[in-house]
Amino acid sequence: MKSALLKTSLREIKNTRNRFFSIFGIVALGVGFFSGIKAAPPDMRISADKYYDETKLMDFRLVSTYGFDENDIAAIEAIDGAEVYPSYFADLLSYSEGTSPEAARVFSLPEDDSLINTIILTGGRMPEAADECIVNASDMNGSALAAGTKVYFTDGDGENPEDMLNRTEYTVVGSYMSSMYVDKTSYGSTSVGNGSIGNVYYIPAENFCVEYNTEVYVRFPELDGLNTYEDEYETRIEELTEQLEAVADVRSVERFDDIMEEANAELADAKKELADAEAEANAEIADGEKEIEDAKIKLQDAEKEIADGEKELADGEKELADARKELDDGYVELADAKAEYEKEIADAEQKIADAEKEIEENEQKLLEGEKEYLDGLAEYNDGYEKFLEGKQEYEDGLAEYESGKAELDEQYAAWEKGYAEYEAGLKQLDDSKVQLDNGRSQ
Repeated sequence: MKSALLKTSLREIKNTRNRFFSIFGIVALGVGFFSGIKAAPPDMRISADKYYDETKLMDFRLVSTYGFDENDIAAIEAIDGAEVYPSYFADLLSYSEGTSPEAARVFSLPEDDSLINTIILTGGRMPEAADECIVNASDMNGSALAAGTKVYFTDGDGENPEDMLNRTEYTVVGSYMSSMYVDKTSYGSTSVGNGSIGNVYYIPAENFCVEYNTEVYVRFPELDGLNTYEDEYETRIEELTEQLEAVADVRSVERFDDIMEEANAELADAKKELADAEAEANAEIADGEKEIEDAKIKLQDAEKEIADGEKELADGEKELADARKELDDGYVELADAKAEYEKEIADAEQKIADAEKEIEENEQKLLEGEKEYLDGLAEYNDGYEKFLEGKQEYEDGLAEYESGKAELDEQYAAWEKGYAEYEAGLKQLDDSKVQLDNGRSQ
């Protein structure tokens, strides 16, 4: 029967050779794909594990709400084969010019990243100054911040994260890749922003201002020979996890006790400061009460001085009123005297004007007297000439002489009269000048 089935099958294949080889090729191709897919995951796991070992990826990342102090780190280092690397991180909001804030995780740069979580630069350089940083090679949108970009950090409320960082502005100087983030679809979750981390930054550790380390990386070199994705590694990790949890159980209590001890010490110091402050305050109160009593006495003395001062003030006001009255009277007398002085000045000026007018008149009279004198003198000269002529004729006739003499006497009398008027005018001019000088002196 088997021979007949085989013959029938061979005959069928022979008759439908093209279809047979087509189906055979399809099956062979499917088997090849299946074999490749079946073989790829182990190779990918081996490649990933090799990448983790080459970049010294941590085996454990420990975080604590208390933070880690030196005793915590020493307790972890006491675990056989453990390599411990304290670090800092903070989940903040980041933004650059023209972008909206997004959630970001900020790590401190390790002193030597060749020992733990090796950073692979993909562009630029490592930070050299405190205000420089590097950022992951691509964000969730597949793009990366360019070197030279200014990045700013705030807390979840958009405020300055001064309790975490002492600087909030940084300049991107490079981009990196890290075995900590092999998943390109997510950088983890956080409690700030929209809950999804968009970028991961590294900044110099000196920028963190927290008192304790916020995270600790732990590596066990003995695990480098194990594949991360195999059960043997998982089993060993579980064993080491139990050791770390045991340390955590002890250290959490001890750390709580340390914190309580510090808190109690601070409370005791605060109580002592409060007691000292109360004692100082009581002493100051006592001094203050004494000062108040002294002030009361001073106040009573001051009130008496004020009363005396008010009396003196009243007396002074009365004296001031009297003096003001005297001053007002003096003002009235001064006004009267001023009016009288101004009247006397006006009278004196009038007298001066009158005197000047009189002088002008007397000067005119003097001029007229001088003219009459000159006229009389001219007449005299003429008469004298005639006298001389008459004298020449005297001897010719006594009658004619008597006549000439009489005429001469008349002319001489006229001259004496003109001269007397001239003397009188000159005296009147001198008197007017004297009156003018007296008027001006007044």
